[in-house]
Amino acid sequence: MTFQRTQVGDWIMQDRDLACPPGIDDRGEIGKSESADRIGQQDAGSMDAAQGLPEGAERFIDNPDAFWCYNEETKELIIGGKGPMDDFLYPRARPWPFDDMEKVTIESGVTSIGNNAFYDFFYLRSITIPPSVTSIGNRALCYCRSLQSVTIPSSVTSIGDSIFYGCNSLRQINVDEGNAAYVSANGCLYTKGLETLICVPEGYEEKAFDIIDGVISIGDSAFSGCESIQSITIPSSVTSIEDYAFSGCKSLQSITIPSSVKFIGYNAFSKCTSLQSVTILSGVERLGGETFARCTSLQSITIPSSVTAIRAGAFSGCTSLQSITIPSSVTSIGEGAFSGCTSLQSVTIPSSVRMIHMGAFSECTSLQSVALSPSVEYIGFAAFSECTSLQSITIPSSVTSIDDYAFSECTSLKSVALPPVFTYLGEGIFYGCESLEVVYGTTKLRKIIEQDVGHSVSFQPLP
Repeated sequence: MTFQRTQVGDWIMQDRDLACPPGIDDRGEIGKSESADRIGQQDAGSMDAAQGLPEGAERFIDNPDAFWCYNEETKELIIGGKGPMDDFLYPRARPWPFDDMEKVTIESGVTSIGNNAFYDFFYLRSITIPPSVTSIGNRALCYCRSLQSVTIPSSVTSIGDSIFYGCNSLRQINVDEGNAAYVSANGCLYTKGLETLICVPEGYEEKAFDIIDGVISIGDSAFSGCESIQSITIPSSVTSIEDYAFSGCKSLQSITIPSSVKFIGYNAFSKCTSLQSVTILSGVERLGGETFARCTSLQSITIPSSVTAIRAGAFSGCTSLQSITIPSSVTSIGEGAFSGCTSLQSVTIPSSVRMIHMGAFSECTSLQSVALSPSVEYIGFAAFSECTSLQSITIPSSVTSIDDYAFSECTSLKSVALPPVFTYLGEGIFYGCESLEVVYGTTKLRKIIEQDVGHSVSFQPLP
């Protein structure tokens, strides 16, 4: 049996690289869409100044009262007319076949910037947003890597997800003082009352960042990609840390999460590759999936007793993690929770845990000791597969179900103690355990186990 894996943690999903922002799967190339082709096929004579359009301008499909035109000499894209821009499901759906724009000018009368409108305008250095614009769509300025500053006018009341994601030269986000929905503080974007920190520019150059006291939520991707920040202070006013909040903060070395925080979102600290120390004070109730995934410098962490579940991939790929304390409040260890923690040497499963899910400790190649409490009932698919340093395991009588390949490829495993009765015993549980010599348990399992390991095994009564 060969497991098809491409990297640690993929028992649950493929690696979600930072080059792909939340909400979009395919950057692709910026080119003409079917809609653009239809525009290009219209009679050029109907697109002239006689109908109120500049020379060479083309109307949008969904709102023909708005238009666009491009000056190849100045490399300026102009959006004009009245009403909203079209939304674009993905970058290739946009009508303009150019990718070298350096300037975008949106004229007064346009009321929105569409989803993915200027996604991946690599050379874009400036954008003018008029006070007629009320909304900026999802990923509108995503990956504008040359953009250094942007000013949001007083009219904007809605800003979509990940609009500045990948803008790694962006240092300043300004908001007009008259804006009723948003405010800028120290070049960062907040909601008007400072309740939510929306975005810290990826080009933020200071080494330390103190979140303003009074902030309640650290928003989706708020610090994502801020590679210069080494330390962040979270005030006790914060109650939630949303998805991807600190993902890719490659210089962040330590973080203390105050007891006021109840929720830490999906991938909140993933790929913080310099993060060595995490202090989570009691109060946190939920760790989202892949919370600390691929924090390759993280050596130890204590999970507070307020946490009831360790979710999928929470610490997957933490290759320096040597120890983990799982509190007695935890009842479930999720899929791939510690997969690929190649420095983890021992783990104790507390009596509160009932279920160890698929691939929870797979590829923990230094794991030598596993203490399963007599409360565990289910061991999932490949839960401990490829734990190549594990030499013995005692499965308590509380376990009624062991799924397929649970201990497969544990090549140093020499002895196993098994309870006499199972509700379900999967296939290949000990497949590839070439060193297995002794099984403590019923001989009824002889045929199954010897078929897995490929040689005869000594069976002895349970001690």
